[in-house]
Amino acid sequence: MEPVPNSRWDLDISENRLRIPRDSAQLVSPDGGELWVGAGGSVTVPFSQTINTTPQLVFSFEAATEVFSEEAFAVPEPPPGPDIPAAGSITYGGITIENEASRVTLPAWEAPAPPVRRDDFAIISLTFQDGSTARLPPLHDSDRFDAYQYRLMDLTGGKPVAGITIQNTNTHRDLTVRNIVIRDPHVIAGLKPRNAVSEAQDAIVSMDGIEIKRPTNNVDDLIPGVTLNLKAPSERPVTLDIQPDRDVIKEAIIEMVGNYNRLMAEVNVLTRRDERVIEDLTYLTAEERDAYRQRLGAFSGDSTLNSFRGSLLRAATAPYLTDSSPEMSMLRQIGIGTDMRGGTAASGYDPSRLRGYLEIDEKALDTALAGNLTAVQQLFGFDSDGDMLADTGVAYNIDQLVRPYVETGGIISLKTGTIDSRLAQDSRRIETLERQLATREADLKTQYARMEGAYANMERMSTSLDNFSRQADANNRTR
Repeated sequence: MEPVPNSRWDLDISENRLRIPRDSAQLVSPDGGELWVGAGGSVTVPFSQTINTTPQLVFSFEAATEVFSEEAFAVPEPPPGPDIPAAGSITYGGITIENEASRVTLPAWEAPAPPVRRDDFAIISLTFQDGSTARLPPLHDSDRFDAYQYRLMDLTGGKPVAGITIQNTNTHRDLTVRNIVIRDPHVIAGLKPRNAVSEAQDAIVSMDGIEIKRPTNNVDDLIPGVTLNLKAPSERPVTLDIQPDRDVIKEAIIEMVGNYNRLMAEVNVLTRRDERVIEDLTYLTAEERDAYRQRLGAFSGDSTLNSFRGSLLRAATAPYLTDSSPEMSMLRQIGIGTDMRGGTAASGYDPSRLRGYLEIDEKALDTALAGNLTAVQQLFGFDSDGDMLADTGVAYNIDQLVRPYVETGGIISLKTGTIDSRLAQDSRRIETLERQLATREADLKTQYARMEGAYANMERMSTSLDNFSRQADANNRTR
């Protein structure tokens, strides 16, 4: 390793370094190391020193765009017109003469037309010491910061670099840039190897005759939904065979069936009083079984849940329209049904198979996914009227069935709200009755106390009468 001075120049985008035209004062703003340039704005940012171009240097930065619609432009209000002063008057001998009011004829107001949309991605240029400029290759739209890197010699032709200029000529697009730097990628912390075995380079991919360079080996912007992980150079063309990820699709179907069975189990427990409903759920823990026993049959008389259970089962077992393979129109035909174990009369009666749970035959499901994936997709969601939106299918119908129950202000919310309202009314009624009971109890206690007092008076009177009677008898005997 050997030291290398002056191998990196970061562009200072602080406010005192910016050269902003007067008409762009409101359209350029540096903030936290990021430079925002609004639609129609322009700015020039010089480097702290002129940088001589060498073959090792690269120019890099990160950029993000924000695109807004035609409706974002506000239509200006009509101008208020001139402020005309009063015409004045004159008074003489008690007589006042008013001047005739001024009259100004204003042209009819016509709102200006919205600006014609302009889309321009080549809006960043390098500025050279001699005052000339070189425009960088076009950017691309991205709401997140994407990295751009160029070999400086390819852009400058050997001219010394003095700064960059951004002219955002777009009408519907703002630009934000950051981390603008010219550097030698071979130098790390001011050191570089004297005899490098290999050097890092951009990945180069030629696709359909177009050469693409990327700073990473993971290229995700060539084929929609596909990431190319480049492993090694190839001397001959490589043919890509892009297939759907059937394992992910299978896991999603299994997860949906599991959620369906969980929902059906909840409804069965709430609407039935037979404990065998809980015994059928072999995957439950002991705590979950105890919780289900406390809720068993809590809504056995609720018609809404019973109706929902029937509708849910019909949505999972009904035939659906698919145009790619009419013979694949039911879940059973791809290995999903309420009895996929092939029960026969000899195997006996199994009531658990009548509770609406779905079972999966993995071999049949794998065969369907491998042989006719399009039909499987259409079975779950299909656009029957050509408006690019699914309007039938298992997943669509179940979603439409469940949504009114769980959405804000839906059936469950209304029912819980009604129950909460009744509980509040009952609570208020209980509080009223408790107050009435306390008042009645106080009245009875008062009456009892009065009765006790009257009884005590009667006792004293009775004693007095007895004493008087005995004294009278004694007086009579004495006589």
